[in-house]
Amino acid sequence: MGARITVVALWLLGCTAEARADADVLWAIGQVEGGARHQVGDGGLSLGLYQLGPAAWAEGNARLKAEGRTTYPRTSWRDHTAQDMVAGAFL
Repeated sequence: MGARITVVALWLLGCTAEARADADVLWAIGQVEGGARHQVGDGGLSLGLYQLGPAAWAEGNARLKAEGRTTYPRTSWRDHTAQDMVAGAFL
């Protein structure tokens, strides 16, 4: 079984039924994308468990910013919470 969304990310997203459902969707996406937090694909463009490309990372951060949440630079892609938060916002 692959890595689940971090407890920190779930807490930051709010421990609601919707956040838990989103976490399940993210987990499934992560499994389809290879199931490894530190994977790199597409010649270095797609990073992490969810294989987020630059545009997806930027869009996820824009959503986080619009919601008044912490944003994460793409250089922090190895951080599990950053991956989960940006992917969750992008979702």
